[in-house]
Amino acid sequence: MKQPKCYANHYDNCSATMSNEHCLSRAVLEIIDPTGMVRVVGAPWLNGKEETISTANLTAKVLCSKHNSELSVLDAEAGRFFKAVCETEKILLSARKNPQHAEYKFDGNLLERWCLKVLCGYAASGNFQTGIATRPQPSWVDVVFGKWPFIDGHGLYYSWDEGDTVQTVVNHAGVFSLIRNGIVCGVRIALAVNSFTLLMEKPDQTTRLKKHSLVPVNGYRPIEICYTDGISERRLRLRWTVPGDQKIVTVGFRV
Repeated sequence: MKQPKCYANHYDNCSATMSNEHCLSRAVLEIIDPTGMVRVVGAPWLNGKEETISTANLTAKVLCSKHNSELSVLDAEAGRFFKAVCETEKILLSARKNPQHAEYKFDGNLLERWCLKVLCGYAASGNFQTGIATRPQPSWVDVVFGKWPFIDGHGLYYSWDEGDTVQTVVNHAGVFSLIRNGIVCGVRIALAVNSFTLLMEKPDQTTRLKKHSLVPVNGYRPIEICYTDGISERRLRLRWTVPGDQKIVTVGFRV
């Protein structure tokens, strides 16, 4: 069965019902604001305005219930990761007198596929800046569902300038499309102090993107993000099936 609006309908096994898919996972939205109300800016349907909207209304019918359920493991890992990030400031403050060195482990492969899921959801729903709904490429969908791996050089990059420091964690999220020659080629996802870039360009085009600083990147598939105030450390380790730069990114906090 094919659901016309399900972007995974080329598998010919859709369910009879469509789901209300949160393009930015509900687990993440609830961490941004547990009250269920989120401040939204930049959405094309707001016409340049800012509005506070219930997370229940931040959905789109872009996946059938079956295919949405199959991707729940990606949403769960993203929620777990974002929660650890947003708790960082509180943990570091509480550890001023008793230094702590904590380590948390996450599946980088799931986070990378989640970023691509966000890209596909935003594209299919028309929620990128252009406001035009675009069906994701079937090859991208195959990667989201874990049927094929990312092409070498495609995937998750962490954006951060070494030496920069942050003073506080703000529970916010932003999603921005990367467009070349009128075609979406990636997405930037800002989660609290983190900025991830998901690129779906060919390797030579990816190189040009970095060279001309259209997409500031710091590390391809980093193995660790370390938050520290110089006294305590909170390490978020990422496991990859196919390693990237093997880079450790250090984010300094002024607390």
